[in-house]
Amino acid sequence: MQAKSRTEERELERAQASRNDLAERIARHFSEDGSVEAARGLSLFRYSSPTGPVYAVNEPSFCIIVQGSKELLLGNECFRYDASHYLLVSAGMPVVGYIREASRERPYLAVRLALDPSIVTAVLMETGFLASGADRAARAMAVSQLDANLLESVARIIRLVETPRDYTALAPLAIREIVYRLALGEQGGRLRQIAWSAGPARPQGLRQASPYRRPRPAARDEHFGPPPPLQGCHRDEPAAVSEAAEAARGPSATRRRRVRRCDRWLPGRLRRSLAVQPGVQAVLR
Repeated sequence: MQAKSRTEERELERAQASRNDLAERIARHFSEDGSVEAARGLSLFRYSSPTGPVYAVNEPSFCIIVQGSKELLLGNECFRYDASHYLLVSAGMPVVGYIREASRERPYLAVRLALDPSIVTAVLMETGFLASGADRAARAMAVSQLDANLLESVARIIRLVETPRDYTALAPLAIREIVYRLALGEQGGRLRQIAWSAGPARPQGLRQASPYRRPRPAARDEHFGPPPPLQGCHRDEPAAVSEAAEAARGPSATRRRRVRRCDRWLPGRLRRSLAVQPGVQAVLR
């Protein structure tokens, strides 16, 4: 029991150290209350007093609160979370939000990370969690206990924001770690909902064959033979139809069949104008 209590105490100390670090770094991004997108898909929030109602549509995302507490209303359901819990949203949902605990001395501080379905799918496939299938009965929004490992993962990605070069190189790894930590927790089923909602998974770079493929057009030589030879130094001058017909290979009967076959597809006006030309008449004889 004593060993277990010491382990729990160390976990609480780690979590509190991460919260203190997050609170200090988030505060650097604000001179007044509001929200800011620190990086693509990564939003930070600070409010010094309770607010609400705020109407929004939540996209697939992972949200934690560093200080304060918040309530989200989804229909008749109420989801309340604080610094010891996180919120996971697996589908777009219209919600009404209320910040319940916030003050000037201890403002409401929060982090929201948008979850890209392609990244979620890749992590779940590589770790084997996707094979378990999505929990169809699971709701699209839930609140769970926030552990020290997941909190440290969020603190790492917030630290990377302060150095753009480090963020570009290491943020994808930090995001994958967060997705992996979420998959290990009790909300793994909701995480799989995000992956399955993106469609059937398949390796990148491979295109799915369509059953409705158009037939490949036949080569010109299969029907009409090779084109007539160029006229050498007189290639810029127009060639008479009779000369082009004489240059085509094959017996005269074959030439007539080819020309008549083309003649069927010509517009009526163009067909009548060609019919009066002596060269075309010579070919059709």
